Amino acid sequence: MTPVFSILIANYNYADYVGEAIDSALGQTHPAVEVIVVDDGSRDGSRAVIEARAGIRTIFQENRGHVAAAARALDEARGDIVIFLDADDRLRPTTCARIAALWRDDLHALQFRLELIGAVERAGETLPRYPFEHGATRDHVLKTGSLTYPPTSGNAFSTEFARRVFALSDGMKYSGFDTWLCFAAAVTEQVISVDEVLGDYRVHPANMSQPGRRRSFKAIRQDIYYAYHAQQSAFRVARSYGVEIAPPAHLIGPYYLTWYLLLRGIPASDWDIPAVPRWSGLATGLANFRHLATIGARRRIVAMVALTVIAVAPRALRRLIAKHWYHYVDDVGF
Repeated sequence: MTPVFSILIANYNYADYVGEAIDSALGQTHPAVEVIVVDDGSRDGSRAVIEARAGIRTIFQENRGHVAAAARALDEARGDIVIFLDADDRLRPTTCARIAALWRDDLHALQFRLELIGAVERAGETLPRYPFEHGATRDHVLKTGSLTYPPTSGNAFSTEFARRVFALSDGMKYSGFDTWLCFAAAVTEQVISVDEVLGDYRVHPANMSQPGRRRSFKAIRQDIYYAYHAQQSAFRVARSYGVEIAPPAHLIGPYYLTWYLLLRGIPASDWDIPAVPRWSGLATGLANFRHLATIGARRRIVAMVALTVIAVAPRALRRLIAKHWYHYVDDVGF
């Protein structure tokens, strides 16, 4: 049976790129593809670009955020497999056909590589930059708190699975829903990853991958928030499929724990997560780093030393580390 694909595009103020994204979706060689575009209250002429394309289903809504726009598109999907194509990215013409050839009925997700285009430093570079995990992905998440996965456009999901993740997940606010989906697929272990380039990821001044962009405390705090809730939700989704597993007691992931301990004492906000005891966080982070083979032994040692220093450092020293070592921007009054 030929699977039906739903390519879902959530757009906000990407008039310069969304037409190319839509055209790449419409240009699929696979015979059964629908394209749904949700414009999230754009004010830059996106509507005219979208309406100029025939053969798509369109929804124009007031601005509610990227997650809400993606959820609306997912609600409208009629296909068996969904691809959340970012409005500034592209698929290759044979993307859906290749996924269909590799798909199994029991799969929750299939991941593939994206080639960087636009403001890139090296032609031919792909994402993700590290090798995919294969096989025991649940054990990898538990031991490292980390996961290698492509940006949103580099994933195909079972529609049923994607809807379940959205329904069972907490903490989805404005963006980053792909983290929830990818972690849940890894914990259920119904995911395959292929080292083939099936799409293009655009780097440009308006997205977060622009080279040289300095990270802010607010953005780091949001990443920690998303990681914690994506981890907890992943184990909740896995249990809904009959996987007997308890979620971690607190945030896991060596880099997330490094950031958390670096910013401890930061003013409270809506982005707070349940407290991680300092010594438990240090022990977990060190254990996570020991198992994180993708970064190499030397980098692991340096990162483990940095984590230990941060865990014991007073606030004044951590401010200096954040500013002069990591070059983070203090936009929260730390």
